[in-house]
Amino acid sequence: MIALLAAALLAAPLTESDAVAAALKTSAALEARRVQVQQEEVERSLRLRPLELRLGHRSLDGYVVPRADQGVPYGPLDDGYVALAWRPPEPWRVARLWTAADDVAAAEDELRDAGVALAVEVRQVHGRLVTQRAEVDLRKEAVRLAELLERTTSEQADAQATTVLDVRLAGLDRLDAELELSDAVADGQALEQRLALLTGLTPPLEVVAAPSACAAPPDVEATIAAALQRSARVRALRARVAAAKARAGLSWIRFLPWLDGVQLGYFNEPVLKRDQVRGAVDIALPVFEVLSQERRSEALRLQQLEIELRDAERSLRTRISGVIASLAAAWDAKRVLDQSAGTLIAGSIADV
Repeated sequence: MIALLAAALLAAPLTESDAVAAALKTSAALEARRVQVQQEEVERSLRLRPLELRLGHRSLDGYVVPRADQGVPYGPLDDGYVALAWRPPEPWRVARLWTAADDVAAAEDELRDAGVALAVEVRQVHGRLVTQRAEVDLRKEAVRLAELLERTTSEQADAQATTVLDVRLAGLDRLDAELELSDAVADGQALEQRLALLTGLTPPLEVVAAPSACAAPPDVEATIAAALQRSARVRALRARVAAAKARAGLSWIRFLPWLDGVQLGYFNEPVLKRDQVRGAVDIALPVFEVLSQERRSEALRLQQLEIELRDAERSLRTRISGVIASLAAAWDAKRVLDQSAGTLIAGSIADV
């Protein structure tokens, strides 16, 4: 599929949308993010401990003190037992399942944020490459004009219409034009290599500019509100904050006694001349839980996430305000140019 896409892209000029589509399909970083989402789903699932088979002796007195005086022979399996034991998961681990949906949603939003960041970079590199190719054409034309000027000046010097100094100055102008052309070509090659790396395509790449239009700038507050709802990074941080708050709210569970283990086994009782089936239940008491650093660590993690969320929202507001301000300036300049052009056209018609 990727090979067919690459062949199709090489057969036609590479548009901005085609470059973004190729980058999203071939990005190893995005593939690693997808695996991380799957790993997040697995890690947030409930893990059950396996059953334990326990074998042993409850007492070794029979090997040390003979029981012949008691009339009870001591065998190798006397006082032995075999049992099955199981330790259920801790209650706070079960409680974390309630926040699993937020954690998985955050991982998915982080994946979308990585895709958006990649698309933005591809669009920027593609646009810069288109602009750089146009600059290379201008530099070539400048070199051609400088060469023409040098030849013309040389012919004029032969005809004694100008001086040798003018010829040498024209030669220096040609060298400057050639140097600027080589710099522009090098910059274009670097941009082409970067675009090829992002899209997985093989140079040379023939790029075409995306259609553009100067539209009226939108309302700042409405655009910011929509961006805060749509931003994958902001949504991911909000999900992380919600999960951290939920875990902090469930921290009281750590102070409750919990079922730490159950056991059911067969016990050999030679003294009582009968065997027994016994069960046992272990209850854990959180005596030292008040000294645990996990609750403090979760609180600090929540503070860190809230700071990152506020910073992301502030950064998004600043960027959108700056972009809309630039659009407003461009829109005002276009309106002034249109008015000036209309005035000139009307005046020309009136003169005719």
